[in-house]
Amino acid sequence: MFDIGFWELVVIGVIGIVVIGPERLPEVVRSALIFIRKIRRGFSDVRADIERELDLDDMRKILHEADMREHIKKLNDGVMNLDKEARDLGTSIKEDLEHAYDGYTPEDASAEADTGIEPPTAGAAQTPPAVDTADVQNSPPAEPPPKP
Repeated sequence: MFDIGFWELVVIGVIGIVVIGPERLPEVVRSALIFIRKIRRGFSDVRADIERELDLDDMRKILHEADMREHIKKLNDGVMNLDKEARDLGTSIKEDLEHAYDGYTPEDASAEADTGIEPPTAGAAQTPPAVDTADVQNSPPAEPPPKP
């Protein structure tokens, strides 16, 4: 921490003996060392707290990312299941339509058509179309039959 060599310590010791005196010098050195230890312990506690907080932040980030990944995975699985179900349903509908039209011919279409009018039968006599009475009243009179 401090760049103090051997000779600097000797000089500080000689000055301490001269200024403080040989009787009080061990007591002063002891109290100075206790003070330095307290300062170092305080710095190490602060450093440990900071590192612990940084680790907690990292853990929170990791947990949040893991939670987000899990959530995204669940959403993707749900979308994939819906896609599969939709494809299966489409395939089922397609197969049902193919089976419904197996052997289907255009003649079947006329037989199945519901127009509300019954188709004529082959053996029945057909009736002539109805005459419009309005046209008969407005038409000129027919010529009289010739006289013999």
